[in-house]
Amino acid sequence: MWLTFATVAAVAAAIVLLARKRRAAAVAGFFILFSLGTRVLAASYVDLAGPIYALELDRYIGGGQITAPFAPFILVVIAALAFVFRPKILRRLLSGGEATSIYGAEAENVLFLAICAFVGVLYLEMLIVGPIPLFAGIDRITYDQTIGGPIHGLVMGNGAVFAFLIGAMFVLPRLRGGQFDFRYVAVFGAMMVYFGLTGNRFSIFYRDTSYLLMAIAAVPAVGAAGWALGEGRSGFARFLTSRAAVAATVLMATAAIGMLLFNSFYNVRGYRNADEQFQQRSLVQPIELWATALDRLQQRGGEPSPATWHDTFVDPIDPSRNTTVQALMIQDLGYSRAYELLEAGQQYAGGYPEILLELIGYWPGLLFALIFALVSAWLLRFAVISLSTGRLLTSLVAIYVYFGTSLLYIGGMLNFVFAATYWIKIGVLVALHFFEKSRARQVASLPIVQPA
Repeated sequence: MWLTFATVAAVAAAIVLLARKRRAAAVAGFFILFSLGTRVLAASYVDLAGPIYALELDRYIGGGQITAPFAPFILVVIAALAFVFRPKILRRLLSGGEATSIYGAEAENVLFLAICAFVGVLYLEMLIVGPIPLFAGIDRITYDQTIGGPIHGLVMGNGAVFAFLIGAMFVLPRLRGGQFDFRYVAVFGAMMVYFGLTGNRFSIFYRDTSYLLMAIAAVPAVGAAGWALGEGRSGFARFLTSRAAVAATVLMATAAIGMLLFNSFYNVRGYRNADEQFQQRSLVQPIELWATALDRLQQRGGEPSPATWHDTFVDPIDPSRNTTVQALMIQDLGYSRAYELLEAGQQYAGGYPEILLELIGYWPGLLFALIFALVSAWLLRFAVISLSTGRLLTSLVAIYVYFGTSLLYIGGMLNFVFAATYWIKIGVLVALHFFEKSRARQVASLPIVQPA
């Protein structure tokens, strides 16, 4: 018991320390930190309340100690973020820089109109294709698979990058010494309302808010680098960005998501045991694959599993999807049952770091996790630095590449590295990096025309 409490306290302290000493890192890394942090809480619940029956696995888990072995895999992420976002390195990378308007104010105004038009078309498509899920009691999965149009599918699959774009346009004027562009707050709010109307509950709000925050991380990053942004903001703008306003927004958003969850569990899906389903989804399912993978590792004497390697990389059920969770489900359920569920579109939660235990063992897995965390943190920093210096397209593609790497933390996905499109994105990122750096130098060399 005490080891579990001490582990949770240590992880919480590390996250708080990161937020205090490396604010840009904590804001940019929220997507991963929140996911892994909640899994630590779920592991502690299973430790303290277990053994607990896991409905998906049809077996009992917990009652032992799964929290302490899990914690190092989030601590290496925190350490990597703290190391990569050191103020010294931010000052060096951002020395003498500024958020140059590479493409000009007119192009940015056109972009705003294009974004608004896209959101408008998204709403129009929802009205055309059929009933609104929130009011018609349609489950989000049903809507996504059978009713939603192509633009809806595009947003559900790639909306994270769109959220980053909204965040980037929100902060760019501030990085130039002006005030935040609050028009984009309204755009983001419209997107969140759309997701609520189309039956979503939590994950999409968490994902897109996290990617919005990645762009906002540029503000504390340039602050750590010593940029003097000045006030440049009206009193109303300062109020909207105050702690009280942010706290009120978080409270209202939490209440709204709570109501959406209640509606989904009790009305849309009509669970007879809705309380038990909520407990399973929030406190058991996020950590159940880790608990069983740890058990198997101990039974194998710490050795990796050749069968999991085969099911992940050699002969997966569906190589076009995340093969990690497929392999873990085979280990827990057997091939036939795993195949049946995956064909029905049901994929279990988790994957990191349990897949590392299965493939290479605990300590080699932890070393791999550290190296991967450094690469992921570097990609985040690259995106933030690019945005901070006005290289918008570079930052967008960097986030697109980061989205692929982040799938390891969300679902344990490793086979993304075999996709040709992933390496094409990296090639585009390199090309854009040099193009926009050259463009920024050209803009900086232009003579400043004083108004008459």
